[in-house]
Amino acid sequence: MLVCEPGVQEGLVLVYNLLIIFMCFVLFGCSSPSSSRVASAENKLRLAGKVVGEAGLPRSYTAFLGGASPRQVDIDALGRFKIDYRLDELQPRGFLRLADENLQLLLTQDGYTGISKPFYTLAEGPIELGDVAMGFSNQYTGHVEVSELGGATAPAVGVEVAYFGAKTLTDENGLFVLEGLPEGDSQVSLSKPGLESIMVSVRFLNSKQVLGPEKVFLFYEGAVAGVLNIRPPQLKVANKPYQMFFEVFSGLKAPMIRYHDDQEVLLGESYRPARRSFYYDFGKPTSKLYYQFASQDLKLSSDVFSIDLPFVMETIQPGLIIADGSGQIEALTVPIRVIAPIGSRGVRYSDDLNDFQEGSGLPWRNSAADLDFTFPPISASKPSVRYELFAQFLLSNGELSSIYSNSVDFVPFPKREGAVISVPEFPTQVNLVRDFVLDVPPAAAEMRVWEEITEGGGIRFELSAITLLRRPELQDRWVNTQPVLPFRFIREGVYNILVQFRTKDKLVSPIYPHPFVFRPLENVPVGFVMNGGYFYSPVRTVGISLIPPPGASGLKITLDKRDLNRDAGEFLPDIRAIEPRNFLFDVATDGLSSVYVMYYDAGNRALNVHERQVFVDPLMGDFVINGGLATTTSPLVVVELRPPPGALGFQVYEEGVGVNVNFRALESSFEFALSTEIGRKDVQVRYSLPGERLTVPVQRTVELIQAPSP
Repeated sequence: MLVCEPGVQEGLVLVYNLLIIFMCFVLFGCSSPSSSRVASAENKLRLAGKVVGEAGLPRSYTAFLGGASPRQVDIDALGRFKIDYRLDELQPRGFLRLADENLQLLLTQDGYTGISKPFYTLAEGPIELGDVAMGFSNQYTGHVEVSELGGATAPAVGVEVAYFGAKTLTDENGLFVLEGLPEGDSQVSLSKPGLESIMVSVRFLNSKQVLGPEKVFLFYEGAVAGVLNIRPPQLKVANKPYQMFFEVFSGLKAPMIRYHDDQEVLLGESYRPARRSFYYDFGKPTSKLYYQFASQDLKLSSDVFSIDLPFVMETIQPGLIIADGSGQIEALTVPIRVIAPIGSRGVRYSDDLNDFQEGSGLPWRNSAADLDFTFPPISASKPSVRYELFAQFLLSNGELSSIYSNSVDFVPFPKREGAVISVPEFPTQVNLVRDFVLDVPPAAAEMRVWEEITEGGGIRFELSAITLLRRPELQDRWVNTQPVLPFRFIREGVYNILVQFRTKDKLVSPIYPHPFVFRPLENVPVGFVMNGGYFYSPVRTVGISLIPPPGASGLKITLDKRDLNRDAGEFLPDIRAIEPRNFLFDVATDGLSSVYVMYYDAGNRALNVHERQVFVDPLMGDFVINGGLATTTSPLVVVELRPPPGALGFQVYEEGVGVNVNFRALESSFEFALSTEIGRKDVQVRYSLPGERLTVPVQRTVELIQAPSP
């Protein structure tokens, strides 16, 4: 019998157990414990719903959701179903945290397709999807071309056209047929390496396609280019035979456009945000429409392109065109184009018929000149938004023509998909800033932009007006309109960006929402995080968390970017080691500060530099949790307030739990109950000030850990 020392005997037992586990894997194909299909409670998403439709629907469907692999889901006798996902499999790109996007579940089987209502992945507990209406799958056919140099286009071969699990490739002529689209609205993606990917909206009603382009144009990555495409007009106007409807396709680098039927006039026109479509009234048979695209900052522009028009030459009827001839105007001062009779010597026009009486003094103008007209503003005596304009021509024989008229509706804020045209993929200065390109109506003199943070569907923060540095909670803060608005976020989350305009006469537009998932760390794979990613700080000492690039062994941190222009040898003592990766840093001043970090390799060669910003606002107040300790074993913590001067009250809440708590009188310290789940807790406090003002929320973090075993 073999006798071992106790420590050796325990080691042999451990080896024996490991051998048994290994043989289990080899003989029986056991799953690795690390890849268990049983997800933890906080990593699990359970969806429930009910399939509805005509009798005889399949009892099993293939389900598609986010980046997860397709899976089968069974339906019970009442049409109910349940399906589980792991949150990490919905986001395969490896971001630091799951982007709580607005998702939809697609079910398909045997020619039937249905899609659920949208939902957020951060909603707590099981998510009830309600009824999922199943119907016959629809077929989307189209043609894809790629924009080449000089404005020419060619068939785009091998472009992947996809909708959830349904995919197809364009053939040698750029044609495709995509099966499996449900009733209602769908977003179809088109992508190919080297070309910019796009999403197009397609709508089917009663198995008939009523929305979606028949021809789609793609662009090479980074190209400042765009294409106009003629479509049958959505709205036919009997007295506008020369009005045409254009679809707009533009690259990501070309969000601005200008167009005109006269090439010389075009070069003097201003750029405007490129909408998806527009009407243009030529007034007479014309051969071409000229157009040009530009970058957001107007520093780069495409060539001037043209599109041939399919007009038939015929007798031209005299008359006048107001603005673009669409029958709507967005501003009271608009250009006028007159279609004069042959040999006409001049034109006069007015919105009042009495002005055409003899002796009225209405001036004659050159009908070939650039003309405009300003309609009177809306008032008690002029409440209507429909305007009519009259014109009369002086003929070559000295006689007066008949009086012609045209009418328009003043719609300063026409119905549109939204005021936000685009959001660049990457930040501008720091990872908390995004540039929103706005479609500003011509009549708008002022605007206001604010946010709702709506993780899980509930309002997390009340409306707050935008300023570039400070953000007082003033919903009535109106600013002058601007087409590009730098929007600084105060934290990551799911937002509704809300935009509203008003005219000089205080006529207010509808509120235009724009959903936006903001994850400031998504596009920062390396660099550093300052102040926990939070822009505002009540103190000058902020936390720094390093995310060094591969090969980095040291770094230099400074408030003066000029320090980074010197050779590393001049300040070798200032190059510190990567560890520790979390430390405190003093920005030295109140207000806006930039902090720069330069990483170096083992040979003291510079790798790259990163910039972050923080706004130190001592008037926002502060607070401390448990005397500043980083962890707690009890969900009941002590909060010590440090209110700003003049504070009247305060509000305290935990991030992710809710902000709908009342303000209360100031206290020096009090107990606050955290949620009981183990993990990081972000607690926020804000103070009320005289004049119904509120400070920016202050955030402090504490980690709730398991109490050690006795």
